[in-house]
Amino acid sequence: MYLESFGSPQRFTNLARRVTRKKPVITVKAGRTAAGARAASSHTGSIVGLDIAVESLLEQCGVLRVSTMHELFVKATALANQPLPGGNRIAIVTNAGGPGILCTDTCIGAGLELAELSPSTVAGLGDALPPEASLSNPVDMIASADAGRYRAALDLVKRDPGVDGIIAIFVSPIMIDAYEVAKAIAEAADGEKPILSVFMGKQRSDEGAELLRERHVPLYRFPEEAAQAMHAMCRYRTLREAPQGEEVRFEVDRDRAARAIAGARERGQTQLPPSAVSEILDAYGFPLAPSRSAATTAEAIAASIELGYPVVLKIESDVISHKTDVGGVRVDLRNADEVGTAFGEMTGRLRDQDPDLRVQVQKMVRGGREVILGMSLDPQFGPLLMFGLGGVFVEVMRDVSVRIHPLTDVGARTMIERIKGFPLRAGARGDKPVA
Repeated sequence: MYLESFGSPQRFTNLARRVTRKKPVITVKAGRTAAGARAASSHTGSIVGLDIAVESLLEQCGVLRVSTMHELFVKATALANQPLPGGNRIAIVTNAGGPGILCTDTCIGAGLELAELSPSTVAGLGDALPPEASLSNPVDMIASADAGRYRAALDLVKRDPGVDGIIAIFVSPIMIDAYEVAKAIAEAADGEKPILSVFMGKQRSDEGAELLRERHVPLYRFPEEAAQAMHAMCRYRTLREAPQGEEVRFEVDRDRAARAIAGARERGQTQLPPSAVSEILDAYGFPLAPSRSAATTAEAIAASIELGYPVVLKIESDVISHKTDVGGVRVDLRNADEVGTAFGEMTGRLRDQDPDLRVQVQKMVRGGREVILGMSLDPQFGPLLMFGLGGVFVEVMRDVSVRIHPLTDVGARTMIERIKGFPLRAGARGDKPVA
């Protein structure tokens, strides 16, 4: 389909989820560069724009999104005519090294694996092909490969249990009958495993192309197109078979959180102060490092002694949103002198911007990995949930994943595992995994 907007995202979601469990849906979504992201002071609002919401919605529905009409037909041709691959291990059979390498690069770049052929398959290829042929994947039968060699090679590769899909490439020398090669490829495409063809033939090439279409073998002019189509088939299989998961409900104190928000509104605050944030997070079961609010140096030192060193100082302000941008965070303060100096420097420099500035004194916590959890309310899609690397990295690296509410347990796990920084959480280079 060609899609410009959603009349009802909820209705689209309900319909698409049912349909994509049985039939692939591909869409070209226009308006990718529209100014849909509203200016916002929060990390979530500035990062999560309209197009990310669309991307998330379509993925959660199992819909394949493409960028161009050409790409739509490239992928639809494969999905409409061949069975889905059982996995992402792809074999390439070719009579020309260059197109085979281009196809390999595109497959690997898309996240597919190049299948490792079994010893028996390699031995069979060695018997069927000339000594100059390359028997590893991609299988390069060299330019003299005729229909007989294609038939033999495709039969061997198709029967290999380590191969989930095949791309057959034919670049025709003048002495090879393209129609006969097309017949060999069509005979191999018996519905057991997906076979896509790249046909760059000359002698009787039009007849060969027509035969492939009649036999429902997708036909492409360039190897990159076939690789993209195979990726779409693997991607759809993954989306279709992915478990939906279950919505998990937690015991929370909604009334307590509502009172904290109402109190901030009554005071005319446009952003929640740290005390209200702590109240809300605690009401929803998030453990927090203990903290105190201080208006003077003496109060900050007293709070530090009560909490125990080391401590962190963070500015509290309705005016200043991003504390680190203005030097509003000081960490690992180990005694009263360090706390007093840091408090004086921070407040002395920033009180001109906010006369009501206060400082939060918080117990220093070591270890772990800093992440961000965010939510923004889109007027069309509703709550958008975000997870990613936190702190100063969030807007610089933008390593985040986004999903639309409601979120299942499987969806939450997918969000965590999708960010590029996930190996840091999983335990990279000897570090312990972070729960």
